[in-house]
Amino acid sequence: MKSGYQSGEFKVAYIGGGSMFVPSILNGIADCMKKKGAFDVCVSLYDIQKEKAERMCRYADVVSIKAKATSTREESLEGADLIIVSVALYNRLKDIEQALSVVNAHLPEPGPGNIAEAIAVAPFYFELAEDMKRYCPNATLVSVVNPTDVIALSMRKKGIKAVGMCVEVEGLRGALAYYFRAPEESIEMTYAGVNHDGWTLKLMIDGKDGYELLEKRLPEIEKDPYFHPGNYGVMRIFELTGYLRSSAYHTPPFSFDSAPGGDAWKRWGGKRENQEQALEEALLTGKPITDPPMIHPERSLVNYPGTGYDFGRVIRAMATGEGEIVPMQMINNGAVGNFAKDVCVEVPTLVKGNELIPQQVGELPEWLGGITRLLGIQRRIIADYLINPSLELLKQSLSVLPILAPTERHLRFAEVVHRIYMRSVKQSNQ
Repeated sequence: MKSGYQSGEFKVAYIGGGSMFVPSILNGIADCMKKKGAFDVCVSLYDIQKEKAERMCRYADVVSIKAKATSTREESLEGADLIIVSVALYNRLKDIEQALSVVNAHLPEPGPGNIAEAIAVAPFYFELAEDMKRYCPNATLVSVVNPTDVIALSMRKKGIKAVGMCVEVEGLRGALAYYFRAPEESIEMTYAGVNHDGWTLKLMIDGKDGYELLEKRLPEIEKDPYFHPGNYGVMRIFELTGYLRSSAYHTPPFSFDSAPGGDAWKRWGGKRENQEQALEEALLTGKPITDPPMIHPERSLVNYPGTGYDFGRVIRAMATGEGEIVPMQMINNGAVGNFAKDVCVEVPTLVKGNELIPQQVGELPEWLGGITRLLGIQRRIIADYLINPSLELLKQSLSVLPILAPTERHLRFAEVVHRIYMRSVKQSNQ
């Protein structure tokens, strides 16, 4: 029997359990129970600020999900089947970015700018890996912290069953559902790429060719009073390439002359405040947080509602053995035919019990996905660097796409990053 839990229950440990992502996931679990049948699940929430995790436990009561706030990370991990982590260490990242700005060496996406994010969180994740081996050796870890693919790869190299799960595919699906006034489940997407840089190879809306529909209705969509300014770039890329990115917001290396400015973003402000208010109202009234039908996902009263529901499906599929296909970041192994087998790719993934099976999606057109393929290689090297930090490996990762900055800047960037990371590794080993 798992400590504090009943035998036979599927235990989810949420590290960073005070996150505003938690209500979305709890809603997702509850929605799955309503639509697909109840199953035994318990959620263990750990946060260094325990009162925040306790507040999320109160919301779990509202949606009738069993949850417990733990005093220690070890208690949360013990006997867990699935680990969700949303610990981003923003203060650490801020310090690293400040050190990099001193030498004017910060490199933007899609280059290795997220190395800063990776070295900020890597020591924390590697400590977590050792705890998982002790308290829940058979568990699967899902990281929603960027860079999700690098974290998943490096944790696998530490002997942990790990995957990345990004919010972007479901964000795009939700936006398309709003613009076409269609149920989200009617939006079928086949996508391939890496975290934040992938492509929608096939799009169907209510059984019809979604790309044909989008081409016809694009002017109408962009006149919608709730057209999100973050969707502007992905629509221009569609006009250029005939494909949508699998992220509605991350568009580098593409740039735009007429991207919406500050005025266009004003009506979208206050999202966090609205979500906090909705949570407080739910705790006061005892009624779950619900959205009105057919709204843009950026207006939702929970954080990333589509991905929250995906987590519900993942948890149910793992607990019951009934298959679900969700967006995940997995070792390629031929899923994307013309990508290296050992890179981490984002593709539809079958979840069924303990099995996580990336689905084969064919090849990404070379003219379209050349940079995406290189990013997969670059991020694999970064994961190798996190495990075996050598300046040579770091330079190799920068050399995958050397056009992003002058060579002198790449060299200085590598020196500063390596010095920072080696200091972190030394501290974590003490």
